[in-house]
Amino acid sequence: MEEGVFAIVAILVGVLLIVAGIVLYFLPSIIAYKKGHANKGIILLINFLLGWTFLGWAGSLVWAFIDTDGTATSNALRNVGGNKYEDLAKLQKLKESGAITDVEFEIEKQKLLR
Repeated sequence: MEEGVFAIVAILVGVLLIVAGIVLYFLPSIIAYKKGHANKGIILLINFLLGWTFLGWAGSLVWAFIDTDGTATSNALRNVGGNKYEDLAKLQKLKESGAITDVEFEIEKQKLLR
């Protein structure tokens, strides 16, 4: 009886480890799809084909976090409105925190000052 319970537990632990391994392997793709990344299909392909190499997996993970379509900037600026001086201060904070680049800051600043 004990051997049967041990076998079932061992199988369950094995299945759990396999599922956790698959999730970890495809973590870059999962992140890219959750973020709605513009290159999520390519990230999935690279993750699938080259994820077994640490370089392919790490590269996919980094790429999944890179904002290529400007959605992070758009989301951060969506809350901007009202007093343009307050909006400029918010933009400056976004720039200082690294959420937007100097170029994005200048573009948005010009929009506010029009």
